[in-house]
Amino acid sequence: MEFSRRLIIACVACAVWLSGCAVSKPRPSESQQPVAVAVIGNKKIKPDVSPSAKRDYDRALASIRAKRYEQAERILVRMTQTYPTLSGPYVNLGMIYHRMGRSDQAMETLNKAIEINPNRPDTYNQLGIVLRSAGQFKAAHDAYERALHFDPNYVYAHLNLGILYDLYLRDASKALDHYERYQSLLPKQDQQVSKWVIDLERRTQKRKKTKTAKKR
Repeated sequence: MEFSRRLIIACVACAVWLSGCAVSKPRPSESQQPVAVAVIGNKKIKPDVSPSAKRDYDRALASIRAKRYEQAERILVRMTQTYPTLSGPYVNLGMIYHRMGRSDQAMETLNKAIEINPNRPDTYNQLGIVLRSAGQFKAAHDAYERALHFDPNYVYAHLNLGILYDLYLRDASKALDHYERYQSLLPKQDQQVSKWVIDLERRTQKRKKTKTAKKR
């Protein structure tokens, strides 16, 4: 069960729109489909972009969905050159570079996205994933918390923080808090996370009983 969580945290991310974070039905899977309307909190944001930019972006998203990452990379790199004030292409490049094992480039492009638009929760969430994969747990924690600073209901950050506390920081109480918060934000309970919560509660109770027995 812990192994499955380690796999999932490596890929909790979504392809995002040009200047806001993408939110669709939350699923802890990298195969999640991107959406064309950005949402921060309860406010929908439709970026003011040209039709050509939208066409390019749609092509990039289609390539990401098909896991043609090199093709998506070429399109997105061109977009960063043609539309340098848009942060979305940089966020998606960071996600692609992470999937391709190019962590340094992932961090570089995500930091560029933050420089362009420092208020996007999805950027910090993706940066947290990259940092966690690099073993920088404290920095990953801070990135996830930064995502929640801009959107307290950003489900992916709650899930990732739960996993981080559960498997890497070994804080069961905080892990449960974030798992439960994640579940509360879903229209339907995530059955896999429900199993994690039960498992974590069981292990927590077992530790408490062991400590109590030792004191006697």
